[in-house]
Amino acid sequence: MAGEASSYRRSNDLHHVHYVALGRDRRFTRLHKRFAYFSLAILAVFFAWYSLYVAMSAFGRNFMNHRLTGNINVGLVFGVLEFASTFAFAWFYAHYAKTSLDPLADRIRDEIDAAIGAPLALRSGRRPELAQPAARPQATRPSARPERKSARW
Repeated sequence: MAGEASSYRRSNDLHHVHYVALGRDRRFTRLHKRFAYFSLAILAVFFAWYSLYVAMSAFGRNFMNHRLTGNINVGLVFGVLEFASTFAFAWFYAHYAKTSLDPLADRIRDEIDAAIGAPLALRSGRRPELAQPAARPQATRPSARPERKSARW
């Protein structure tokens, strides 16, 4: 048992060296900066848009109560646009991540996996052994009470 723990520590130390080197790699810092700048920009735009909605609801009641057509006023349109903008920002982030962040992250991950000796199946992000979880046998235990054939309600 003690031998297993020390070998586990040694293997983690070897991996730790690779991860420390990865943290200092300029590609990783570029990836981290791209993510941070994009996330902060999206956060700032969304917060400004939401703050405008709240401020107009609190202080611009005449503007928000302006009827556009029928029972639809500016406040209702702003509210619906809040939901729409949330989905638009989520789609925009997913698109940005797919085109700008993921390719760089995949290259970095493949390189670090190759350096630590990960199997080829794991290097591409596919884990065939986890794709189909093993079926666990259902334990059958006797019921404490017999089932009723009809409901009373």
